[in-house]
Amino acid sequence: MICNKFGIDVFYQAFKEACGEDDQPTLDRKKFHYAIILLAKSLYSKEDNPFETMFSQMLVDQIMTADNRRKRNG
Repeated sequence: MICNKFGIDVFYQAFKEACGEDDQPTLDRKKFHYAIILLAKSLYSKEDNPFETMFSQMLVDQIMTADNRRKRNG
């Protein structure tokens, strides 16, 4: 999911926002799920259901071509 379009900073911001403004932020189960939802909204904001789209993309095998482009397997 990290690519030229979305760098690691998108992931960092989602998890940082989910942890809150505490002095010692912790990422518990509830905050982790919230971070994943924030991440899906950031990455797939134009989709009707961003979380489902992100989850589907993670489950689809993708093959890298010679020119470093991703191609779906199947």
